[in-house]
Amino acid sequence: MTDELVQQYSSENMDEQIDTVEDLKEYYRANLYDSYLESAVMSAMEEKANVVYYNEADLETMTAYNASTLSYYGMDAEALAQIYGYESAADYADGEAKNLLKQTMIIDKVAEEQGIEITDEEIDEALESYMESEGYTGTLDEFKAASGDAFMFLIRETEVKMPKVIEYLKGNVVIVETPEEETEEAADAAEESVEDVADGEYQPERGV
Repeated sequence: MTDELVQQYSSENMDEQIDTVEDLKEYYRANLYDSYLESAVMSAMEEKANVVYYNEADLETMTAYNASTLSYYGMDAEALAQIYGYESAADYADGEAKNLLKQTMIIDKVAEEQGIEITDEEIDEALESYMESEGYTGTLDEFKAASGDAFMFLIRETEVKMPKVIEYLKGNVVIVETPEEETEEAADAAEESVEDVADGEYQPERGV
């Protein structure tokens, strides 16, 4: 692994230019930390939240959407649902819908209490980013019309509102000292990510 390979990789595959192996390691350390923090914040809120009821229309919409996504992978829906830890495709569709709706209810509550708002422009930007990543050549209005309620719900709630709320929460959490072994695990994970780059096995996610 050389600085030259890092420079070539980052220019071709990443949203920012990284010039050295050490900088690439630090990039992955920072992103791993950020990912762990986001997950910890969301998990802590979910543990304390108790859902009394789900919006029936949203539950029906997202359950149908989840059921349809199982067919995207070209596998038997029942077998794929079991891979995800569910007994059946119906259990998967219902369970994942309830998990998502629980998260969005938490996010909506925090956003309401803290005055965090999203705009139509932010939603459009997220949609345009997705369109670009998928190579969609139609207009934004055409894409919206073809997307359906479930997809628009996902974009609004998980790609626009949720990141804003979690970013707010991350700035208001108390960080406790990390055990040395966990720090070493994060360093090892960053090292593995750099090795994957060298082997051509890692591709960062882009867009929404």
